[in-house]
Amino acid sequence: SHSTYEQPLPAEYHAVASHGYRGDGTKVAGNWHTYPEQAAAGLWTTPMDLANFIISIQQSLQGKSKLLSKKMTEQMLTKHLNNMGLGPALNGEGDSLIFSHNGANEGFRCQMLGFAH
Repeated sequence: SHSTYEQPLPAEYHAVASHGYRGDGTKVAGNWHTYPEQAAAGLWTTPMDLANFIISIQQSLQGKSKLLSKKMTEQMLTKHLNNMGLGPALNGEGDSLIFSHNGANEGFRCQMLGFAH
C-alpha cells in the first residue's frame, strides 16, 4: 500500500522518502537518483510492504492466499538455475528453505529474507 515504481518519485512521497547516503556518510546529491530501469532499480517501498509480501508468500504456500496460487508460489520457490527461483534467491531445502532478494542503488542497500513454511 506504500510502494510504487513511478519514476521520478511523485512529489507526494518526497516528505516520507529516505535520503540516500554513501558508505562514508555523505548524502547523495538530490537525495536519490532516478533510474530508467524500473524493474531492476525503480521500486520504492517500505519495510512493512516488504514484510506483507513475505507473509503473502508464506500464506500462499499454506493455500491461504487470495493473491497468489499455491502452484505459482511453489514454481517461484523452485530452484531453476543454481540457487535462483523465479525472482528470489533460494537457500536450504524443505522446511528450512529461505527465499531472499537484495537491492542496491546509489546511497541505498536492502535485504529481504523469509522462510518458506
